[in-house]
Amino acid sequence: MQMPFPAPAAGAPTLPRRTGRWLLLLALSVLLHVLLLAAADHGFSTSDRIAPARPVIAARLIAPAPPAAMPTPAQAVAAAPAPKPHKPKPRVQPPPRAPARIPALPSPETTSVPNHSVAQSVAVQPGATPALAASDAPEPATVPTLLPGVPAEPAPASQPVPPAPAAPSAPPADAGPHYKVSLPPSATLAYEVRYSTRGRITRGSSVITWQAGEAAYSIRGEVTKFGFALSSFRSEGGVDKSGIAPLLYAEKNARRSETNTHFSRDARQAISFSASADTYPLAAGAQDRGSILWQLSGIARGDPSVLAPGTVLDIFVAGVRDAEHWLIAVVGEETIAIETGEVRAWHLVRAPRAGTYDKRIDMWLAPALQWYPVKLRYTEVSGDYLDLSLNEMR
Repeated sequence: MQMPFPAPAAGAPTLPRRTGRWLLLLALSVLLHVLLLAAADHGFSTSDRIAPARPVIAARLIAPAPPAAMPTPAQAVAAAPAPKPHKPKPRVQPPPRAPARIPALPSPETTSVPNHSVAQSVAVQPGATPALAASDAPEPATVPTLLPGVPAEPAPASQPVPPAPAAPSAPPADAGPHYKVSLPPSATLAYEVRYSTRGRITRGSSVITWQAGEAAYSIRGEVTKFGFALSSFRSEGGVDKSGIAPLLYAEKNARRSETNTHFSRDARQAISFSASADTYPLAAGAQDRGSILWQLSGIARGDPSVLAPGTVLDIFVAGVRDAEHWLIAVVGEETIAIETGEVRAWHLVRAPRAGTYDKRIDMWLAPALQWYPVKLRYTEVSGDYLDLSLNEMR
């Protein structure tokens, strides 16, 4: 039941009904805002808000592995690797000096000396000569600087080092047999030279001049390549009842200064060297490495019967640093080819001593050519060789 509103006083202004409703709504709205503001200041706080959930970290403890047991001293010794055997440091020994050889020429005079028989067994057999490489092998760029009488260069490291040579032993003054000697006449011999190294051939030429008189002789030789002297030697002295009696032997090549070997035939009667402090008593019939070849020629001319196969000739020979007995074996008579054709010649060999770097020396003496040396070969331990073949004689 609606309560009637009092009627407005007479003469009072009246508001429209619709306007009154709006005013009432406005008042209610203001009141509602006031209540909301009061609630915000007193009724709500930050503690009422829900805090964000903290992340939860799950951790699991892992027990550490127990420490490894320390080995006992006995176990440590057993586990330790065995020490490597101690290898002593190899002692480097200098290679022994290789005897050098050079063809030599004595004076053509006949002297006679008592001839004692020398018949010893020989290990060198006929046909044991090293094979000559093909003459048309290509020439290497380098040329040899080695003359037959010049010592060889040190041997390659791959070769075994021979034991050091023993101290020089002095022979008695008249050691060795004596031979009847008839020296060949003076001559100049020209040779074709082939030097083989590692299978390659180097060519050159050599000239040996042999001058002989009644009481003196001289020998000069050299090896050349394209007109240049690569090495040279000379031997000079006298002639006595034993044949050639050297006073001086000298060698020189492009890589070394000249070395001299002296034969003192005065009161000292000794052999001495510019390249060594060693001295040796001067034995009768002693030769140098240049004269030995011509002394052999004189022995063959003086008594050809000495050159029986199997015979060994014993001659004391001096080089540039020392001296020793050369045992020269007679192999036999052979037909050989030289630059001028085939010729019959007696083959003699001086084999190297065991355990040294000495050269093997092969010599061929031709009876039809005054017993001159028509072919020579000097062979190194490595197999390299120097070959001289006669191509002219004047």
